Amino acid sequence: MEPSKLVRRTLTSPVAAKLRLDDPPPGIDKSESQKSNEWNNSALNPKNRVDTLASDICFTTLIQWKMYGSSGDGSQFYAYPQFAIGRQPLHIDIYIPDQSLHPPALRLLLQSGATMTCPPNQVANLSISRHVLHALAVWSSQDPEFETKYLSLPFRSRIVVQNIASDMQNMQISMVRNQELDDELLSLEQLQELWQSSADQELDLAVRSIQLSSLKLIEHNNESISIVSIPLLHDSVTPFVLKIVQPARFASRPMEMYHELKLLLSMTPHENISVWPLYIVTAPPKLGICGFILPYYHGGSLLDALSLRSTIPFLDRVRWSRQITSALLHIHTGTVAKYHTDLKPDNVMLTASGDVKLVDFEQRGGWVSWIAPEVGCIWYLVVIAKSTAIPCEVAEHYKSALQRLMETSPEAATSGNVAWTRLSPRERESAMVFALGKTLWCIFEQQPTIYTDAGQGMTREAATWIDDKRSWRFPKFRRTPEEVKGLITKCTAGADEWVGSRGRSVCIDFERGTFIPVGDAGSTVEGSQLKTQKAAQKWWKNRVDEAEAFLEARVCGEDHDGIQAAANNRPALRDILNELEQLEVSYKRRFSVR
Repeated sequence: MEPSKLVRRTLTSPVAAKLRLDDPPPGIDKSESQKSNEWNNSALNPKNRVDTLASDICFTTLIQWKMYGSSGDGSQFYAYPQFAIGRQPLHIDIYIPDQSLHPPALRLLLQSGATMTCPPNQVANLSISRHVLHALAVWSSQDPEFETKYLSLPFRSRIVVQNIASDMQNMQISMVRNQELDDELLSLEQLQELWQSSADQELDLAVRSIQLSSLKLIEHNNESISIVSIPLLHDSVTPFVLKIVQPARFASRPMEMYHELKLLLSMTPHENISVWPLYIVTAPPKLGICGFILPYYHGGSLLDALSLRSTIPFLDRVRWSRQITSALLHIHTGTVAKYHTDLKPDNVMLTASGDVKLVDFEQRGGWVSWIAPEVGCIWYLVVIAKSTAIPCEVAEHYKSALQRLMETSPEAATSGNVAWTRLSPRERESAMVFALGKTLWCIFEQQPTIYTDAGQGMTREAATWIDDKRSWRFPKFRRTPEEVKGLITKCTAGADEWVGSRGRSVCIDFERGTFIPVGDAGSTVEGSQLKTQKAAQKWWKNRVDEAEAFLEARVCGEDHDGIQAAANNRPALRDILNELEQLEVSYKRRFSVR
């Protein structure tokens, strides 16, 4: 059935109460073809209403907005009115209702869920994005003092779109001032006092402090990162990275950003790790620390390189692998950080000369598909124990289970990252090696991600970039030399992809742009949605049961399903580095590369 007919046949009109979309306006008895044609052209058709409103907007008289990106669930957009570009970066994000709350007709018409399967740099082209931008333009242009009000909003305030409607005039939009964040931000003196009271060594905050107003926004496409210039200290074109406090939906908010700042300031230098923060940024009125400035790496991310380059010289791939491994070894043996929790191509930057710079030291965690199974098992239970969306008795059950684990690890009891701090130094190294192994697969296979299915923590990059002709899933090898295949296999011991019994739950149906159960053709969208939900629920229940069994076994000093044994058998970072160095030397000799 054609998509347009499917929409008309299955959805309810948001503009005509109780009027079915597959029914034309009543009162005239006409043939089905005549009814269908007239309905296609009717003003009651939501698609026609959206298209008409969009085409009628005269952007020469409205405040123009620009979309830079969105969160993966599509409820948070990074969009700015044009007058805000080149001003101080207030990071005022746009929040819309969850797609499940959109009128069914518009949910399909606007492809509300497309943000989950769309690369970040293409979000602005989505129908839902354009509709939100049009609504913002109409809404903001109705207030002659909008620019003044917008620029006076506190840092990290938000604009909330309360409902999605085909008629933008019917969308309720409001500004929500963030008055609470200022009370949570610590001043330079407060932060230094906090650190010195809890650290074994004194930290000298010798980094210059600058105010948020001295920065000028260039672009913003990540919830915690934007690109800015600093005209007063440099010039108006040189880009820098501003790392800021996370939005309110993250419970710990400033403390995670302060934790990363502390690690960076106390970390001994390494050529393949991002340098110390260049500046600490404060926000009015209290001038609490709201972020810090890092260098902008012109080579982009490793993910970008693997996505955009058709071929990458073998020596470059070996060099990147060696440099990443060297950086991890330094973190593990020579810094207070001890471990990196979120290694993947997104968090590996490249300099203009093509050398690696490892970033992101929040130590908040990582995507399930990239973290070792022994870490993931604990992480699942931590998420459940902290959730406010499940019954209290369920959360308490897992809190109790985790408490038994923390009793065996004093460090874990005082840390926000139980999944890593309860590990011994050797186990932390093994967990980093696991993520390194998957990253090496991406590098040598020249794939931007591992293309893991949704049931195992699939990212939207995997959903959109996979193409059977140009892309393939981990652990399939097509381009990796034999000696590196063996290394990657050892590094990723215990991965779900090697354990067939854990299986996969859902995959992407690219023709419909939606998730479906593995192996399900799905005759209707509604049927596939129900089947997908049941498949995902079954898969996650099995994983949570396995995680609890692993936790109980660990508390008793035992293993479950060979998860711990696999972790123990992964190679050490030093041995991996030696192998990569030998491979690099051998290649240069073989091809007389200087």
